[in-house]
Amino acid sequence: MKCLNALFVPVAFVVLSSSAFAQDARPAIDTPHAYLVGIGGAAFNQDFKNGTTTVAMEYGERVSADVMAYANFSFIENMMSEQMRNNLVNASSALGQQFSGSDRGMAFTMGAKYLLPTARRFRPYFGGGFGLVNLKRNITEQTFGDVSESFFFMTGLNDGVIDAGQNATTRPLGEVLVGVAAALKNRTYIDAKYRYGRVFNTVENVDFSQVSFGIGVTF
Repeated sequence: MKCLNALFVPVAFVVLSSSAFAQDARPAIDTPHAYLVGIGGAAFNQDFKNGTTTVAMEYGERVSADVMAYANFSFIENMMSEQMRNNLVNASSALGQQFSGSDRGMAFTMGAKYLLPTARRFRPYFGGGFGLVNLKRNITEQTFGDVSESFFFMTGLNDGVIDAGQNATTRPLGEVLVGVAAALKNRTYIDAKYRYGRVFNTVENVDFSQVSFGIGVTF
């Protein structure tokens, strides 16, 4: 429940705050009408271990002087749970084989960001959103090759994120984020942020911390 509250509260605050600042008289240059950015960075588990590559595209549109709605499509190279990583190690040791694998993540989320009122171009913000993530599991063994769907039947091990005998699933995803963004005079838009994501409806926790930087254009 604490995780759910952490995801719901920032989004609710963003929505409630938008009306209070809708009459803000600051120049529109502080908050562009819309932006499109390409994003690159790294994702980690909650101990900031098992770093992996992440890239994304994000579109945002102004709701008020201090609120931007956004839609984000992202790729995370490996979102495999700690339990499943341990399963691969344990199976390799018990069977004398060499198992390795990853859970590729493709996510689409929508949400809102509240930009702190300031006359400066660089504006800190926080926000959150919800969406879906598709996880595709790839497990290989040095001798047998791809064993993604047969790994459970070979070892009896699974993490409950992807059903036994399958190699993909789609789950709901929630996220909260904090960062700083700026719309520059030449229509360049830059965005640096920390993002926490949590996948729901899984037996084992699948969550991640992501640090990223984006650059794009304003409209």
